[in-house]
Amino acid sequence: PVVPHFSHHRRRFTRSHGFTRSTHSNTHGRQTLRRARSARLHRPRSQKTKSYGTTLDVILVNGALHRNDTIVIGGMEGPIVTRIKTLLTPAAMIEMRSKSKEYDQLDEVHGARGVRLVASGLEHAMAGSQLYVADRHHDIEQLKDAVMGEWARLMAKIHRQDRGVFVMASTLGSLEALLDFLTAEKIPVAGIAVGDIHKKHVMQAGAMLESEFPEFACILAFNVKLDHEAERVAREMGVTIFMEEIIYTLQKRFQEHWDGVKKARQRAAEVSFPVLLDIMPEYVIRQKNPIILGCKIREGKLRLGTPIAALVRKGETVTAMRLGTVGSIQ
Repeated sequence: PVVPHFSHHRRRFTRSHGFTRSTHSNTHGRQTLRRARSARLHRPRSQKTKSYGTTLDVILVNGALHRNDTIVIGGMEGPIVTRIKTLLTPAAMIEMRSKSKEYDQLDEVHGARGVRLVASGLEHAMAGSQLYVADRHHDIEQLKDAVMGEWARLMAKIHRQDRGVFVMASTLGSLEALLDFLTAEKIPVAGIAVGDIHKKHVMQAGAMLESEFPEFACILAFNVKLDHEAERVAREMGVTIFMEEIIYTLQKRFQEHWDGVKKARQRAAEVSFPVLLDIMPEYVIRQKNPIILGCKIREGKLRLGTPIAALVRKGETVTAMRLGTVGSIQ
């Protein structure tokens, strides 16, 4: 990266801060937002560390982190603004993933390296999101918008519908990969989330069971854990959960499932379920290409793909006049 062309800040940026997102006034009075000290959340979820409470493992890409730094992190319930209490690294000759509980407490850490971060309010931190360090030059509100930008981009990328599957992953990057796969397969998405599977996620996916598309009552989950209560509710409701730690295996499993769903749809399309309707003359909106009308269901059940015919009486003779096939129901 190139050091920004502000000569009176050059020494501060290159010596200790690396790159920071901050605001400065130029000679024309305009505010310029610059990105600098960056870190990326690495752990799939916040975790409890003995004697330290909730912590996060962070990959420091460049620059430095200091004790008492004010940081802005993306969260599942909105941006998180907090202050670093301490920085932990494994004791000498011990790896970060080791089960040993021995840590060195540091006041300052320089990139690039991994570090365990201790701060308050980290319970809902979003794995894979960006972390920014704020100082007196920063506009906190701008940093909040910046840190939630990736989540907003993903939400804009999908068109959530009233029907579709529920997608979950451990990080934003893996979630985006799953969404790209589903988009390519033209499979709608009803909801997304980052983190482990809980009861509320199963309930959201289970809502599809009460719709015309029960085959969408499933969750695609990559590299996350399943809560015991969520597992019980899914089993009782009949929600299918596809869980894998390898994304290609997950895609393959769901592809096989979806191929089966499409074959079942084709078989169902060959069968016509009986239904008796009364056309409501006052709600005949369009008479052709396509026909749009209101009706009352007297008997049976109306389904997509059902062929519809009107009974026409001429004297003692009753004939059926085909109108077409049900294309949508509202």
